[in-house]
Amino acid sequence: MASRSYFSHTTPEGKSVFDLMTERGIPFGWAGENLARNNYPDAESAQVAIRDLMASSAHRANILHPNYITIGVGLASDSSGMKYFTMIFVGPA
Repeated sequence: MASRSYFSHTTPEGKSVFDLMTERGIPFGWAGENLARNNYPDAESAQVAIRDLMASSAHRANILHPNYITIGVGLASDSSGMKYFTMIFVGPA
């Protein structure tokens, strides 16, 4: 997202995280995705992202969902200093 200048649960080609995981052979029965972005200073950026995600009922539900047993977290910055956070949650079938 950072290198391609978009912020969405869907890629510019119309693919979801579920499509991308399937294409890469990542098995899942349960899956979810949280996205956040901000341009706070590095020392505050992750804390602000988590605070804001936890303040959203849908994002909080992903974070606390008991069926998710694996999480992947990514962070990338674009040339303007905007930070993009991605959390992928996976659980068994």
